[in-house]
Amino acid sequence: MSRSAPSQDATSVITQEFFVDAPCPLSVNVPGAVTTLRPGTAANQAEVALSVSGCSADEAERLFDRLALDIRQVKGTIQITSDLPRADMEWWRWIRTFDGTLHLDVQCPPRVEVDLTIPGGELDIADLTGDFSLSVMGTPCRLANLEGTLTLRAESSDVTIDQYDGDDLTVSVAVGRLTLNQITADPLTLRSVTAPVSVTDCGGPATITTRSAPVTLSDHSGPCTVNNRGGSLRYEGCPTDETDLEVVGGPLTALLPVACNADLTMTGSTMCLDEAFSFDGKRSDEAIIGMLNDGGPALRLDATGGSVECQAA
Repeated sequence: MSRSAPSQDATSVITQEFFVDAPCPLSVNVPGAVTTLRPGTAANQAEVALSVSGCSADEAERLFDRLALDIRQVKGTIQITSDLPRADMEWWRWIRTFDGTLHLDVQCPPRVEVDLTIPGGELDIADLTGDFSLSVMGTPCRLANLEGTLTLRAESSDVTIDQYDGDDLTVSVAVGRLTLNQITADPLTLRSVTAPVSVTDCGGPATITTRSAPVTLSDHSGPCTVNNRGGSLRYEGCPTDETDLEVVGGPLTALLPVACNADLTMTGSTMCLDEAFSFDGKRSDEAIIGMLNDGGPALRLDATGGSVECQAA
């Protein structure tokens, strides 16, 4: 099944409108769909559109029937579901040879409550506020300009989150990639297994736990704890609060402005502190401990079984 936005000649399977309250509750579970959520123009209405591109009208109807799709409103919640069993291997074999793409486009009021599961397909949500509970499998996931609370569980998926501002942001990724940019969350919790993590321009308390994948953290403000086992860690910026960076079995590199003020502790099998820094403290084979410039927030760099470097940016 190809991955693309619906073309002008896509076959419209169903379009349905609902009157909704604020926030607008949505429950979605449709396998293999390119799913898009955007704010609409009406404050009390939502529109659900299903279409299929890249195939004939007959094939589009056949896909709709095989999925056993159901769209209804139950106690105020718009439910978009498929009765297809998740373990239906015949379906997954068939869909791999299907030339079309199923598109699910939802336009809703700007405040939402979303409970969404998408195995396969793609997910694109932008410009909404509310509570988001998302689960994706083998699904590229793009989230942009969201506010509220967000919990995301992803398997074999590349996840990108741009411009998030809200409360709890929790993301777990097993295999794939996780990229965050311009994030403000209280707190931010990231977990990854075999999924590289990149976080840029982030504010608020952050906890990042990874296994067997590299981590890059740039321009973070607020307290931060990173624990990475079996991967590398690269930190860029100057800590504004207590920052605890730890790797096991991998290298740790911190790139700081030469004028950065911090209370530094470095431990590792090998340690290197750039001579460009003004440093007042003690150096030994076990640790480097002291003040960078005038001292400031605690910065701990610990590499167990690996090298640790603190370099001037």
